[in-house]
Amino acid sequence: MHSGILRTSGYIHSLPLYLIEEVVVLITDLPLKLQEIHNVVSRNRIWLTRLASVGITSKKICEVYGLGGVLIRATDFKKDLRLTGYEIYSKIEFNVVNGKFGDSMDR
Repeated sequence: MHSGILRTSGYIHSLPLYLIEEVVVLITDLPLKLQEIHNVVSRNRIWLTRLASVGITSKKICEVYGLGGVLIRATDFKKDLRLTGYEIYSKIEFNVVNGKFGDSMDR
């Protein structure tokens, strides 16, 4: 353990004020920037062509290698193990997204 962890007076340096200002700017600009990225990526023909059929696997491969999560849901496997008592997922309402053609958009 590092000796700085046991410092009784707190952190050696306080959070610099400029960092707080930069975080506020980031949080303010982030939704707009994410929308710009989404617009460029989701409508770009070259991007979509290069990513078509990426990540395709089968239910059999998932069973043999013990894959789960996003990979197995990309094979149109309907059961989501998060809903069977894992952490707090059984208390959260969400739609399980399943696909048939990997992590690309279903065609």
